[in-house]
Amino acid sequence: MALSLMMQGKQKQFKTEIDKDFKKKIKPIKVQCIRVSAIHREERQKLLSTQRQKREALALEQSKRFRSGLTGIWDWFSGQKKKITEKNEIEIQKVEQRDRQDYQSLIQHQRKKRAWLQDKIDKLKDRYEKQLLDIGVCLEMEQYIEMNHEISKTSYSIKYEHEFSFE
Repeated sequence: MALSLMMQGKQKQFKTEIDKDFKKKIKPIKVQCIRVSAIHREERQKLLSTQRQKREALALEQSKRFRSGLTGIWDWFSGQKKKITEKNEIEIQKVEQRDRQDYQSLIQHQRKKRAWLQDKIDKLKDRYEKQLLDIGVCLEMEQYIEMNHEISKTSYSIKYEHEFSFE
């Protein structure tokens, strides 16, 4: 039993050391994750801002295509205004589709950049969990050996008590 208590104390000591090592190694990776996330967020916001400015410039350009006054009435009457409106709508759809594709490609690119960090985290966690498992297995083996030792002592004493019974 003393061996088991001593092993439990050692196990706690090893676990504390493993925990400290894990925290020491994961901390810079977490800091790097925070930095990368901030950079990626800034890139996405910058892209959205640029896209918004381009759409506003396009809207201004498109509004200038319409004439005002009597010529505007003539354009409406002749169907020219409808053609300009349809052209503008098609142009807006293309711009929106391009913006969505640009945004999605940026996200995909950022995910690839972030994947190597996640891989480092996963490997570190796997190593940590394996070390904890190894400690647990060692303790279980010691307990098993001690238990077998106690059982063999008991069976030995029972065997010989039976032989030397004075009844």
